Amino acid sequence: MNHRVNNFDALRLLGALLVAFSHTVVVMKGFEPLGDLTQKQSFGGVGLNIFCIISGFLITKSGRANNRLAFFEARALRIFPALLVAIPLMALVFGPMLTSLTLANYFKTPQLWYFLSSMLALPLNPALPGVVGDAPMIAQLYSLTAELGFYLVVGVFASWIHFPKLILCMCGLVFAVFCLNSYDTLPFSRILSIQVEGMTLLTFPARLGLTCVYYLLAGSVIALFVSRPQRLASFVPFLLAGWVYAFTLEQRHLYDAVEMVLFPPLVIGIAFAKRIRLPVPGAIGDLSYGIYIWHFFIAEVVLSLLGGRYANIVIALLLSAATGWLSFRLVEKPALARRRAHARLATGDGASVSKAALG
Repeated sequence: MNHRVNNFDALRLLGALLVAFSHTVVVMKGFEPLGDLTQKQSFGGVGLNIFCIISGFLITKSGRANNRLAFFEARALRIFPALLVAIPLMALVFGPMLTSLTLANYFKTPQLWYFLSSMLALPLNPALPGVVGDAPMIAQLYSLTAELGFYLVVGVFASWIHFPKLILCMCGLVFAVFCLNSYDTLPFSRILSIQVEGMTLLTFPARLGLTCVYYLLAGSVIALFVSRPQRLASFVPFLLAGWVYAFTLEQRHLYDAVEMVLFPPLVIGIAFAKRIRLPVPGAIGDLSYGIYIWHFFIAEVVLSLLGGRYANIVIALLLSAATGWLSFRLVEKPALARRRAHARLATGDGASVSKAALG
């Protein structure tokens, strides 16, 4: 599978732009266009699901094709360099310039150091002290926690003979959790938190996080059990029609179930569709991860400096895309070039995004 003759790059970019657009509109105007219209799904949710499905599919292929050392090295070089640059820049360069606190108080605040923990993809606090009213700057990065957990499962168990059964069972279990819990029993507000002696080690939004986990596993199931995923392209019109029809269902819970079944094969089908070619020029590169990391921060700063006019949504999105390009060219691409020469990533780099906020 050559990534140049499929649509994975374009779909990752689309997912990143949907997430950035969704969050930027929410920050600027206080509503989510698709979410408010349908009461079922948001643009950010769609984007995050695209990211997770693609990542689950590609990472599983990579895990099955490489030894553990090559796999974990490639994953670490994809995820961490951009974080190790972006989070300190936000916290230690831009934060002091934007905070309403004195510099002494800014650097003394534990909130700052919790924010810096996000360099390890374990976001404990999404805000910077005194910066644009303590608004969330990296609320979307919880999805990276889910993705790292998925990496561990794939890296450790991919060579196990029963690995496909393990992934299928995990996917079915998460699906069952959603089927058995409504938005009342598993609300968006539920946060899983792990604390040791008063120190927070992990915070994870239960419903949003499990959504990421499900779509990662669903992409993995397709990679493991569909021997010729290219054939899914033939079913794209029917899968798309079924997903769109699901928006007309009265119960959001039922919509979720239909989307969870139809959306993964739809995304992979579009990725391999020969009649749909969405090439991303090499000069652009893979902006998706940089956009994902930076867009929330940029939206909040643009709002605080320029206000919430519709034109500023466009400005924020253009700045997010430009920052994504810089991140890829100056940080991510050089880091990826350091991968072990013998690493054979079967389908290219499929890390998201993360994996998304999204949502």
